[in-house]
Amino acid sequence: MPQLSILATLAGEDRIISDDGALPWRIAEDDKYFTSIIKNQTVIAGRKMFESNARDISKARNRIVLTKNVGFSHQGITTAYSPEDALQKAQDYGALEVFIIGGGEIFKTFLPRASTLYLTVIDRDIQGDMTFPGCSGFKVESEEEKRIGRNVLTFIELKRG
Repeated sequence: MPQLSILATLAGEDRIISDDGALPWRIAEDDKYFTSIIKNQTVIAGRKMFESNARDISKARNRIVLTKNVGFSHQGITTAYSPEDALQKAQDYGALEVFIIGGGEIFKTFLPRASTLYLTVIDRDIQGDMTFPGCSGFKVESEEEKRIGRNVLTFIELKRG
């Protein structure tokens, strides 16, 4: 199986990742970072996250949407109906690394199997209804802080172990 990495942006002490299925912020630097990580890679997203257009995944080479909705289909998207099905499809693509990009339930499902976390932390409390799960068992590999306007973003790479 390919290596699993999680790519997420979270805000404030509550680790908010979305509000009503959508990102409650729009920060160009965060979008650029997200795109630079997924470009020409294989990604797995939940259907709700995909349909909310929370993130532009068009730059990913292989896009797999995990859903329980057997009627779901979308041009250019591979549909999977279980986590194992999604991972098998990623392996069939020949992916060495797969990026799990959300939403919240998808993060919870794949976090125990992930070896790397790429997190952008927004140092500001933002209202939302979905939080990122705890990530104990990971150690900081690299960390870079950037001030962009009124936002302070910290880009953190964590490895399991």
